[in-house]
Amino acid sequence: MRHVAIALLLTATLLGCKKNDDPTTNGASVSTYVVSTLAGTGTGTSGRADGTGGTATFAGPNQTALDAQGNLYVTDSDNHCIRKVTPAGVVSTLAGRGTAGYLDGPAATAAFNYPIGVAVDGQGTVYVADNNNNCIRAISPAGVVSTWAGTTAPGLQDGPAATARFWEPMGLACDQQGRLYVADARNERIRQISAQGVVSTLAGSGSTDVKFVPDNFADGPAATALFYYPSGVAVDGQGTVYVADYNNHRIRKIAAGTVSTVAGSTGGYADGLGSQAKLYLPTSLAVDAGGVLYVADWGNGCLRRIETTGQVSLLAGNPRTLGYLDGPAATSVFSRSAGIAVLPSGALLYVADSNNRRIRQLTRQ
Repeated sequence: MRHVAIALLLTATLLGCKKNDDPTTNGASVSTYVVSTLAGTGTGTSGRADGTGGTATFAGPNQTALDAQGNLYVTDSDNHCIRKVTPAGVVSTLAGRGTAGYLDGPAATAAFNYPIGVAVDGQGTVYVADNNNNCIRAISPAGVVSTWAGTTAPGLQDGPAATARFWEPMGLACDQQGRLYVADARNERIRQISAQGVVSTLAGSGSTDVKFVPDNFADGPAATALFYYPSGVAVDGQGTVYVADYNNHRIRKIAAGTVSTVAGSTGGYADGLGSQAKLYLPTSLAVDAGGVLYVADWGNGCLRRIETTGQVSLLAGNPRTLGYLDGPAATSVFSRSAGIAVLPSGALLYVADSNNRRIRQLTRQ
């Protein structure tokens, strides 16, 4: 991939958070979370060792997804494989031989080429946005890898999954009806794959591969809306789709055939309401059952939280200060967090801290 993929990106979506009477924080603030390291060492050179906690190694942990049992799936992009992390921090390789390529079949010998997005459906099938192969792969519960949609040739084509085309797909999310949503980055569109395997364009228009063209932004009807290298996608229990619009520095919403902006404007850092807030190159996002959004603000090196009111606040990390430090969220430090996943309750979050080559977790106190 180009500048976004080289930078290591990462979406995960599960649903459920109980609200209280505080309209600003819904009962959670930066001071109520504690950051710890679940897996990975981050020291020395990158690696691909399985194991528990600090004995496991990653090369480029990217986007993330949770299954119903609380297992975390991570695209280890630089290792060209998909890793599984249990709640106890046990890391194993779910699929991928560890070198770039394209090959379906048994998970241990299957080949991917810079996988980024990942999602899990209700039956336990894991979907992967195989970025440099321009297609969507599926890993069955039995451990068999197949191509779910697209071909290795880049392009833009809707229709049956076997003949559809994507161009460097990134974020993935799966809804309760088994529909898969794809942030089709180089095509500047959000695509949808039905449970029956039919691909359509949900939102986005304009020329493809325009990520270096300024002002590629427009809200309005989905068919004419403009995105600027969308990298992450999430869907809530009502079917509303949220997009991390990377180069537009915004979080967008797709509902009832209309695209609108939830938060962000020009790139930068500022908390605030809606367009008063500033993000910088958001890569991925997750949504809990209460509709609260959690954003990996990659360019700012921190995590943000967006209430249902549109109020944006700092969740964890020190904006624009990169490093590694566990502890209270207010004093924690991350280095280019790419992927984020949240439990339905909002009580526990997982973060793929790419440059630190670690999986971090935020536990609400």
